[in-house]
Amino acid sequence: MKILHTTDLHFNKRWYSWIEKNQEKVDVICITGDFFNTASDFIVQFSLFEQAYWIKEWFKKIYKPILICSGNHDIVEKSIASENHLPNKNIKEYDEGYLLKNIKNPNVYNDGSIVSLNGIIFGCIPYNCDSFDDYKKCNIILHHLPPKNTLTSMGEKEDLGSEEIKAAIISGKIKPQYILSGHIHDPKEKMITFLEIKISNPGFIRGQKKPCNIILSL
Repeated sequence: MKILHTTDLHFNKRWYSWIEKNQEKVDVICITGDFFNTASDFIVQFSLFEQAYWIKEWFKKIYKPILICSGNHDIVEKSIASENHLPNKNIKEYDEGYLLKNIKNPNVYNDGSIVSLNGIIFGCIPYNCDSFDDYKKCNIILHHLPPKNTLTSMGEKEDLGSEEIKAAIISGKIKPQYILSGHIHDPKEKMITFLEIKISNPGFIRGQKKPCNIILSL
């Protein structure tokens, strides 16, 4: 099985297009959060509603299994959603904060999904998950935040990893072969081994023609 892992697309349409055009080269696509462009250091040209509509339409073009999990830029409070011109009739869809609900493509496995593909069990853990018990049998876990105190969680200035998923690994609550992550745009290492678990974080480089990505061959 050949898996494409990418992350932190931040509504770069060129990167979405690259994934669509290259899906035939892999068996599975994994995207570990931050689909949206909401950061103050980006030029925000489209409202959250416009971005959500475009991304959901893009998912319809994907014919390979695609597993995704939410990142911090994919979750907004209702008040923020209102400020970003989400129509009042659709506000209810965003009450819980996650912008990528109700994707109309059976090939998409979203937050909370646990699915077996060719005998490999994938788990898609939401950004704000506070319990990892359901994912104990997963071979590959998607989670936006890498474990804290690893080279995949350390950027130039600080460590932005997750204490919770690190604790879940140490306690044995989860025992995957791989954790696919993102969030840190400039990780010191893109692939490491932590307690016999391979941690992947492709990172993010603005201005590239294609998203940072890692190909896993299992």
